Amino acid sequence: MEVEQSSIQHSENPLAVDERRRIHNRSRTLHQRQMAYKHEIFIRNIDHRYPVRQMKITLKSMGIEITQVNPLISNKTNERILRVGLKQPDHLEKYEEQTEGLFSTRSYHRNCHKFNKQRRRNHHEHRDEHRNEPHRQNHREHRNDQQQHKQ
Repeated sequence: MEVEQSSIQHSENPLAVDERRRIHNRSRTLHQRQMAYKHEIFIRNIDHRYPVRQMKITLKSMGIEITQVNPLISNKTNERILRVGLKQPDHLEKYEEQTEGLFSTRSYHRNCHKFNKQRRRNHHEHRDEHRNEPHRQNHREHRNDQQQHKQ
């Protein structure tokens, strides 16, 4: 009898371990999210054309230390809101004043030429960078050497 019970417990044990691990991971994830937004500000009236990456870059360039950035859409008013988690809780009011109307449509129109210019510059730099890469030339030489050795 004892042998049968231990084999039953042993066969159920992996399920219990997996389930416990999932529960633990879920609770840790929720805790990490809670800590990331422990100190937060909301920036209202966000223009939909602002990329999240650009928002992060802008906030960091303003000296605002962020943990996470999350764009939200209000169910009731359909308003776009940016939820920003902060590292420094003692500067909340200062950051709220700094970010007032920061990513609005008006702000987008003022800055859209900068975004487009930066995108074009990045594209051209990336293209030029990969055009004459030395490792590609070495790869071609290596391939030619291999073909010569086969012959």
